[in-house]
Amino acid sequence: MGRVPGLTALSRACSLVLVAVTWAASSSAETCGANARPWVSLDFTGRDFSREFEDKVLADLRAGLTERGIDACAGDSGPNAAPPLATVAVASENERSVAVSVEVRDAVTEKRVSRDIDLTRVPPDGRAFAVAIAVDELVWASWAEIALAKRNARGAAPRPSKPPPPEVEAGVERELPQANGRTSELLLRFAAERYLGGQTQLGGDLGTLLPLGERLTLELDAGLRQGLAVSAPDGRVLASALGIGAGLRLSLVHTAAAEVGPSLGARLTVTRLRGAASPSASDGEVSGLTAYGRLGVWSSLRLGGALHLDVALGAGAPLRALEATDAGRDVTGASGMELFGELGVGVEL
Repeated sequence: MGRVPGLTALSRACSLVLVAVTWAASSSAETCGANARPWVSLDFTGRDFSREFEDKVLADLRAGLTERGIDACAGDSGPNAAPPLATVAVASENERSVAVSVEVRDAVTEKRVSRDIDLTRVPPDGRAFAVAIAVDELVWASWAEIALAKRNARGAAPRPSKPPPPEVEAGVERELPQANGRTSELLLRFAAERYLGGQTQLGGDLGTLLPLGERLTLELDAGLRQGLAVSAPDGRVLASALGIGAGLRLSLVHTAAAEVGPSLGARLTVTRLRGAASPSASDGEVSGLTAYGRLGVWSSLRLGGALHLDVALGAGAPLRALEATDAGRDVTGASGMELFGELGVGVEL
């Protein structure tokens, strides 16, 4: 099997901490194998471990697996109705060190994987948690073969002899980055622009993200804007706009949970600036095309399933501006440097 991409130990540790807090608060009274969940067996062999150490490893491992609908049980204490998905043996044969060997006998893909862990640089109170992280990573690395087999068009990676539980299939798909970097997405988001020429415009966009490669994505969007009223000597200036945008996103950070990178693009807008004059003056109106080149940063965070939280911030330089005047003086406009922000939800297509 080829190299399996996955989350870093730091991000996995953070995830396990968050889940462990939630699990401890809501499920501390729940017995092993409840709700007929599939389960993983955990055994300690070789040198004697303290009961406290074994309990901590089991609790931390269970916290991470429960998030994906899988339980962890000590030895053969799991439900008798179904055998364990994997049998994990944690052993330390060296009496003079705290090096630990983790072995997984996997019933899903019918293979055995192992890993040696050196805990000499880990504080004593963090060693149980470190072992739990290593076990979690090793189990999912073994099961990742299922997802790789599904994605291998030539079928080079064999499928398991029996279908795995849906919890395992969903979990390994979550662990692996999307094939070809990213899938196409539909975006719905709130947008705001502030122009140093005086305009502040708020509105929404409907857009799409089209992957062009492993880390490059084409972004297209269209939307409406409504400007905040601006005071003028003879009344107020109201604004509205209809625009389209296009850009390229580069993914510098690319994991199963998040993507972050820079973006480069442009936005074309038909802007209307309308005067609401006081009784002693007359209304006026100006409209035209504005164009801005944009440079920004963006992030896409997985919310669960096909949903992503999409965030973008940046600045733009005017290629074509539009301004409103009153008594021969500039009052406001979509002109000068632009600052923009976008927040929305993306759905994978």
